[in-house]
Amino acid sequence: ERDEAQARALKRHLRELQGDAPVILVQPGEGFRCLSPEHYQLAPDREEDYRQLLEALRERGPHRAVLFHLWNGTARPLALDTLASPEAPTTELQEQLRTGLQSLFLLARTMPTLRLRERLPVIYAFHGEGEQPQHSAVAGFARSVALENPKMRVRVVRWVRQWVAPLARRRAAPSSARQLAVRRAR
Repeated sequence: ERDEAQARALKRHLRELQGDAPVILVQPGEGFRCLSPEHYQLAPDREEDYRQLLEALRERGPHRAVLFHLWNGTARPLALDTLASPEAPTTELQEQLRTGLQSLFLLARTMPTLRLRERLPVIYAFHGEGEQPQHSAVAGFARSVALENPKMRVRVVRWVRQWVAPLARRRAAPSSARQLAVRRAR
């Protein structure tokens, strides 16, 4: 599947850049599950799942990390001006908000429980050209997070074509990072 190939390619690029740092894959699912020490699932709209994930990662030991939030990385751009009415968002838009803005909100709300010593860089990537208000909302939220939680810094990246190598190079942590989390859509 195309998504699996992109996830493997990103992991390969990150390993080239970071050496032996583990790359953690977190996928949306029905609830929190540890599929392997480097593969988890969680429900994007369940705060308790984020707590469980962060606790599982903390138990792995003290690692510096970069989180790539790619759940909307392959979602198709939406033409919001073609909706029947502004009050009736499409199922696709609702899903992009759930796996985008809501997911980042719950992650940010859970982060203080970690008591991080260092900043956690988060790169939120989405696909599309032109204005995409659901992703612009993430950019606005990212600015708020920086003020409220200085340990979490969110960068929003829009990609149009091939995204794996440029995104991996745009990582938000120094080369001494010890752990990377990759979140991607199913």
